[in-house]
Amino acid sequence: MNQYRTTVQRILAIDPTSRGFGYAVFEGPELLIDWGLRVAYKDKYNVCLRRVTRLIEQYDPQVIVIEDTRAKNSRRCKRVQELLNGIVQLGKGKGFRTKLIASPQVKKTFADSGASTKEEIAGVLSARYPELLQHLPPHRKCWMSEDVRMSIFDAAALGYAFLNSLE
Repeated sequence: MNQYRTTVQRILAIDPTSRGFGYAVFEGPELLIDWGLRVAYKDKYNVCLRRVTRLIEQYDPQVIVIEDTRAKNSRRCKRVQELLNGIVQLGKGKGFRTKLIASPQVKKTFADSGASTKEEIAGVLSARYPELLQHLPPHRKCWMSEDVRMSIFDAAALGYAFLNSLE
């Protein structure tokens, strides 16, 4: 039996960005209880860790889910990798499990739904959790930067992939 199956009730999924991070808090696979963005302009590393600490204190998750940057296809910059490592250390220091999910695992989770791009995955998540629909960015043209709200969906996708791996 999976070690998380009987113990996981609340998870906090975090997706760092160049501006801060997006997050999603799940109470089991059916209930998304909070989501959002946290922005940091100066001293991003410390500001983000303080804000993650506040989320941990507020929601008391059993597991923190983040992207595995050790995966071959990870394209995360050094600053984001350091932040993710800091979140792992923060989780250890506070006695939380941290689960690393690689991007291919997220894509595999949503493959049955026919979603392979971030935009398609965001659409699937919006259908499953209608409360996210108002945050769904418009279709991105090739010359446009990624909408900062996409990190909410990236965090939700990480959390959903983790929860799906428990079934």
